[in-house]
Amino acid sequence: MDSERLRLVTEEMPPTDGPVVVALRRPRIYSLDEVEALQPPPWLIDGILPAQSLGLLYGPTGGGKTFLAIDLALSIATGYPWLGRNVEGGSVVFCSGEGISGLSRRIGAWRADRAPVDPFAAGQPARSRVFVAEVPWLLDSDAVMGFVEAVRAVEVKPSLVVIDTLARAIVGGDENSAKDVGVAIAAADRIKAALGSAVLFVHHAGKDKDRGARGSSALLAAVDTAFSLDGPTDRLELRCEKQKDAEAAKPIPLALEVVDLGKDAKGAPVTSCRIRARTAADLAREKTVEIDRLVKILERPEFADGGATRKQIEEDFGLARSATLALIRAAVDAGRIVATGFNRTARYRIKS
Repeated sequence: MDSERLRLVTEEMPPTDGPVVVALRRPRIYSLDEVEALQPPPWLIDGILPAQSLGLLYGPTGGGKTFLAIDLALSIATGYPWLGRNVEGGSVVFCSGEGISGLSRRIGAWRADRAPVDPFAAGQPARSRVFVAEVPWLLDSDAVMGFVEAVRAVEVKPSLVVIDTLARAIVGGDENSAKDVGVAIAAADRIKAALGSAVLFVHHAGKDKDRGARGSSALLAAVDTAFSLDGPTDRLELRCEKQKDAEAAKPIPLALEVVDLGKDAKGAPVTSCRIRARTAADLAREKTVEIDRLVKILERPEFADGGATRKQIEEDFGLARSATLALIRAAVDAGRIVATGFNRTARYRIKS
């Protein structure tokens, strides 16, 4: 065991001039009766985020993941339903590694349509449930305990701690190293245990969308719940990649919309964005537009005789493999294109 991880799992020892003796925390042993009596943790957001869990939300740079993390956190702070799902209200600590000052506009965009009462107006209970902090350095046990002590100092017992982003929390470490990621996971577990909260990592997707989150696979293996957010910002899709102790939620269609926040002191327009659900009408209109675009692609001279492969369509659209296959199926079902061959040899052309 390396020295840093050892520090994360040991009790504090007094200084000594003699040999260092490490007292590991004694594990609790459960009987079968006790195991069967254990209740699963309640949901903070039904079907999405369990209480006292370790979660992961990842997506490409500029893809809306911070806006979604804010949406989740503020829904918990207010107790407002999240896209029709029940929410267990509680305090939240949002650790921002990409600029605390910029959060004001993003929170303002979230508040903009919360009529008739702004839940964060002066005197409203939810205003005292949101705290913002710098991202703790998870590779150092003193920094982790400093963060815990800072949260305790403001006398808050958070239901959720958001760490945005994991990369900022392990500066100097290696995302591809199972060792460094393991230390970060141990630190998050320590925060969970000390504060009684869930911890949600916001993280970047890898270059290959089909291979998931960037860096070591130890991260996905360790979390209780994981979601990916992908797609153009007006046609985002939130997909459950892991839900350890419950059925995975079905994909959720979302969009990032611009919100006008007025003007600044110099008269320049001020805007930000917020997450919204896409409606059934949105989805039907988008699917028609996408199928029309696919047909236009297949009208090209190079595809006139043999058709196009799934890979060629995928590259043209810039979609992940799963999204490309879904589009192809929709176009076939609509009678706009036909397939010849099977699986990897399949080619697609316009229906004559």
